[in-house]
Amino acid sequence: MNSSYYELIELKLSDARAMDVQVTEDALTIDLDDARTISVPLVWYPRLWHGAPDERNNWEITGAGYGIHWPDLDEDISVKGLLIGFTSGESPESFKRWLERREMQENKNDETLALSLEGKTFWETVYELRKKDLIPLVWKREHIRPYMERPNGQFAPNAVTTIPSNQSMSKDGSEKGDYVKKGRAAKAWRIGKGEFKLIDDPNI
Repeated sequence: MNSSYYELIELKLSDARAMDVQVTEDALTIDLDDARTISVPLVWYPRLWHGAPDERNNWEITGAGYGIHWPDLDEDISVKGLLIGFTSGESPESFKRWLERREMQENKNDETLALSLEGKTFWETVYELRKKDLIPLVWKREHIRPYMERPNGQFAPNAVTTIPSNQSMSKDGSEKGDYVKKGRAAKAWRIGKGEFKLIDDPNI
């Protein structure tokens, strides 16, 4: 094969640009500007694999389409690397440090959730938790109210631990489901650090 053949391959690899990104539990799929679609196993990229659904779906196309960036996970993947079949180049040591930092942040968030909210009304507490980015903005009043407000209008004593969890579980508790979105009821309530309890009655 002559050099022009390899030059053509390099051109095809280097000129491909991302137009759209889809991330599922198992795969990363990129739609290119030339109508091609690339799909690779998500496990190739440990940060994406360990990321929560909202973190995976918070992506940005960078470099005029030559790369994709995930700000919440500090992950960058090039379109050229995907086409070649490169997996993550991160070392095990670097990934371990990333996991440790992530766990520290999650613990900090759990401590924030445990802050005393005594004396505050339901909506005062919701407002404060939203400011701390602990309740997604897609949860509107009509979707939060049944889970957290008592008949007297006060915030439930254990309200912080009975907010519908971002990441719910299937009814049998065996697997994680989609994040709770606008208009959908939570499948589980958070009861502690990393723990979920399936509850049918939202008024307890």
